[in-house]
Amino acid sequence: MNRMDLAIGWTFIVLGTLHNFVGAMHSPELNPAALWFVSGGIALWLIGAMNLLRVYYGGVAPGLRWVCLAANLVVAAFSVTYAAVTGAWRRPLGILLLGTCAGAILMALLQPGVRPGAADSSSHDDRRE
Repeated sequence: MNRMDLAIGWTFIVLGTLHNFVGAMHSPELNPAALWFVSGGIALWLIGAMNLLRVYYGGVAPGLRWVCLAANLVVAAFSVTYAAVTGAWRRPLGILLLGTCAGAILMALLQPGVRPGAADSSSHDDRRE
């Protein structure tokens, strides 16, 4: 399951990158619409990073799991609304985004995330004197 969790986080980041490249191709001039489009790619980067942080540090920062779940739910709700309005659910990248959102929600519910080696480092060697 950890590999699936990592794949979901990286998929968000790749989708954000593709989103920004497509935006640059369709609107090479800098205007408010282009900036708005880029903000969607940035949001995907950030949600991907948040999911990766949950995978690695969710075991030692339990609140991260719930913040990540809330963020995934917001992105999923926005994506479903956007797909319904624009028909993006018929396009491969739209389907991939919706599936990634569903997977991210499922993983956040099932896997709190455990940092590799967290069990070994749970007892800190505090050498303060």
